Amino acid sequence: MFVDVIFPSIKNKQYTYKVDSELPKIGSRVIVPLGNRKETGFVISIKEKCELKNIKSIIQVVDKKEVITKDYGN
Repeated sequence: MFVDVIFPSIKNKQYTYKVDSELPKIGSRVIVPLGNRKETGFVISIKEKCELKNIKSIIQVVDKKEVITKDYGN
């Protein structure tokens, strides 16, 4: 499984990460690698397949339920 993640500090861009263990919920926070640091982002979608290569994995699922709604940023 894969998730698309957005970050409050980065506008209009989403990043895809691989899920190795616990599947997060849409709207929950996750800690992921971004460049050479760890960042907290929000899951905006979940998908089974991804055509991208060398996808990094989620480090940690922070929330068990959503903390933002799908209307976030609109």
